[in-house]
Amino acid sequence: MAPLRPDTLAVALSRAFEDAQDSRASWFALTRGERLFSAGDRADTLYLLRAGRLGVFRHDDGRVPQMIAVIKPGEPVGELAMLAGTSHMSDVVALRDSDVLALPREAFFDAARNNPMLMSELGQIMLSRARERGGGTEPNVFGFVSARGKPIRAFVERVARAVEAQGCTCHVIDSSALASAAEWFSRVEDAHDYVLYVAEADEPNWAALCARQVDRLFLVGAADRPPPPAPPVADDWDDAG
Repeated sequence: MAPLRPDTLAVALSRAFEDAQDSRASWFALTRGERLFSAGDRADTLYLLRAGRLGVFRHDDGRVPQMIAVIKPGEPVGELAMLAGTSHMSDVVALRDSDVLALPREAFFDAARNNPMLMSELGQIMLSRARERGGGTEPNVFGFVSARGKPIRAFVERVARAVEAQGCTCHVIDSSALASAAEWFSRVEDAHDYVLYVAEADEPNWAALCARQVDRLFLVGAADRPPPPAPPVADDWDDAG
């Protein structure tokens, strides 16, 4: 995997993961909709997001879960409960296909004893996150899937130009990115204010991947035909973004 962005405070955390002498650090992938952990789970691991996006969801009095934060690449996950030795207070769910590093609690404290600045770096992240909590959850990645015979790429390009006319940066991704890794999608998302995915009617595999990568999905059809079914997404969190 490529190195973390140099502008994140999590560089020190990355070193802790990479320098774990007993190889206690591990790596795994999550598909959109998969849970990293749930409220009430034991917080015995520190996680670091390397690619993708994770959503933090809070349950209040039996209501539908509300997303309260978005975790971006280079940021730790579950650090507060891990440090306190308590259970997690929220659900964390993959909003994109994501790559995650995991470091057991004991291994983290071993690394912190060898590198006292690690606690300081983690504290800065926690304070910054507390100030920003509640923000940064507005959707900015959209998918357009064709349900008609004619291509829709030109339509999506017009949408992109309209977004750019408002002073924002916008990038269109098509099926040429089908074989790209989750880390590539993360870099594109980090580099632009908005990202638009476009899938034509004859690209079902790409349409399914788009559905796992976006905050909102639009089906572009013909006015004289009934709406088609949405592309399959293996989760129950379609409205999470």
